[in-house]
Amino acid sequence: MPESPSLEQIAALLGDPDEEQRRSAVMELLRFPGAAIRTLLMTALGDPSWRVRKEATGVLLAGTCDLELIGMLVNTLGAQSNAGLRNAAVEALVALGDMAQPVLVAALRDADGDTRKFIVDILGIIGNGDSRAALEALLEDPDLNVATAAAESLGRLAAPESLPSLVRALERPSLWFRYAVLEAIAAIGRPVAAPEVSSLAGDRLLRGAVFDCLGAIGDLQAVPLLLAGLGDATHRLKMSAAQALVLVRERLGDIERDALDRELRSFAGTDLPLRLGDRVDGGSDSCEALVKLLGIIGDPRAAGLLVRACRDHRLRPHCADALKGMANNVGPELARLYAEGEAEDRSGILWLCGEVAPSGCVDLLLRGCADASETVRAAAVNAAAGCDDADLVPVLASCCADPSPEVREEALLSLLRLAERFPDRAMTVAEELAGSPEVSLRRVAARLCSLSGAASRVEHLLRDEDPLVRSAAASGLKRSAPAALEHLTLLLTDEDPRVRTVAATVLGEIGGESAFEPLLAALSDEEPEVVCAALHSLAGQGALAFSPVLDTVRRSGGGVLPEALEVLDRIDPGRAEEVLAEYLGYGDPEVVITALRLLAGHEETALLDRYAGKLMHHPHWEVRSLLAGFLARTTEGRGRVGLEEMLGREDDPLVKRRIQTLLDGFR
Repeated sequence: MPESPSLEQIAALLGDPDEEQRRSAVMELLRFPGAAIRTLLMTALGDPSWRVRKEATGVLLAGTCDLELIGMLVNTLGAQSNAGLRNAAVEALVALGDMAQPVLVAALRDADGDTRKFIVDILGIIGNGDSRAALEALLEDPDLNVATAAAESLGRLAAPESLPSLVRALERPSLWFRYAVLEAIAAIGRPVAAPEVSSLAGDRLLRGAVFDCLGAIGDLQAVPLLLAGLGDATHRLKMSAAQALVLVRERLGDIERDALDRELRSFAGTDLPLRLGDRVDGGSDSCEALVKLLGIIGDPRAAGLLVRACRDHRLRPHCADALKGMANNVGPELARLYAEGEAEDRSGILWLCGEVAPSGCVDLLLRGCADASETVRAAAVNAAAGCDDADLVPVLASCCADPSPEVREEALLSLLRLAERFPDRAMTVAEELAGSPEVSLRRVAARLCSLSGAASRVEHLLRDEDPLVRSAAASGLKRSAPAALEHLTLLLTDEDPRVRTVAATVLGEIGGESAFEPLLAALSDEEPEVVCAALHSLAGQGALAFSPVLDTVRRSGGGVLPEALEVLDRIDPGRAEEVLAEYLGYGDPEVVITALRLLAGHEETALLDRYAGKLMHHPHWEVRSLLAGFLARTTEGRGRVGLEEMLGREDDPLVKRRIQTLLDGFR
């Protein structure tokens, strides 16, 4: 084995033309104390190769870094001839953080302008509050670059104590410096009365920054300036003023907020609302603020702006809130916009109708349900659910036969919601639809009738030629027990298995002794889905159902057997254990998995121990995986031994990984 190089040899290798040799030499420095390698580290930090410099930075941070080395790093910040060294020093000082902070602050006294700026930037990134006083003093630095950097770093520190110094610094007549100070004040975000900030709004280049700053710190005194900003001809400044005004409003007390809202409402009827929302659909925070202001102003003429804003779905909730402020007067304007609008806008109008229910919204929804656009019709039937008007019930019912599947689905959902609020009107419509030649409408009639809970309402639909109509009618019989038992028993002999399945399910929901015999008969059905429905319904009959379910287990196979085993276990887990154990050797893996899962769920059972040895060799991976989980829950010694034996035999990588994870849990 070759000997490790000495410091002298490392120093020589750092001058090697081969980059990899230099990088390897840097790694060797980790073997030596920090004091012995300072000079060599600084050499490596100035290497032409970024890979060598990165390695050197890692060594510096991994070892013991003392104040002298930190001082050497600070001194390199003025290295004009070696940008790589300077960048590496910056990276290292930032990473050293609080350890480097005192040295950096002390170096501010003697450093030149460029170096001071680097130090200020680093202090801002480190974010140590102890730097605050030094940075505040630099707001008066003769070098404007340094002063601007100090303002930016104070913004990063976000210390409220810096606000007085920053506000005073606004007196310094430099555009970019003031811009940085305003951003710092906004970043701190602590409300404060600062007329010095508002006074800068006369400079058009600073006005946007002033508005942003007032949004963060402004109080009631800022309101007049921001209100004036709403009328600015420049869209960007108008947006900034709107967003700032909304932020200030949120901080006001109730009395002050009400006074501001009254002042905003006084703009209704002027040209301000229309100019305010000329580009309100951009989806930014500023657009959200504009929408909120339009709602407070409450000018119905702005409804079109809200409709346009609805194109952006992120703004829709805010548009709905805004429309509430003008809902009593906006109906005619929405009607005009609907008549003139494109499909996207008509959909937005209908969505707003469903959310806000403004005056005239029902007429618009009725028009929307007959619109030529499928998208608009879908929006109309969806919105109708939010309006309390019985006249919409028959219209929604007719839309359930719409050519579009989306419209039909939305119409039915809305219809069922309205039917709960207007049951008499819904029943009248259902009786009309029950005789319709359209199968889809008779299905709707069955769904509506099922809501009434009266068996007599659906009796004629139980004999409909369409099985889905009969199924829908049968599902409603659960509301009309015990009168429904006779109908359900008869439906268990229906020619369509879907109807028989629904009947068996509803019998279980009704329950009672009267349902027992019909459900027993359903266990002999030729269709597995009917038998499974009957099994699950019998689970509610308790111990009385154990024997017939066990008989079904004995004679069943395929998809019925796993369901039957589950029901048997639900009825009486104790009596079911021996039966479940028998099926651990069944040929169908799905049955074995079901039996194993059910047994593993029992708190105490010795049966699995008896079969564990055989199940370790089961050809199905999921069986072996479930067995591993069971073994992990048994007594620690037996479980570990069983898992270790399984691990030695297992070939499937997924199962092996699971077994290993379970074994790790024992450690």
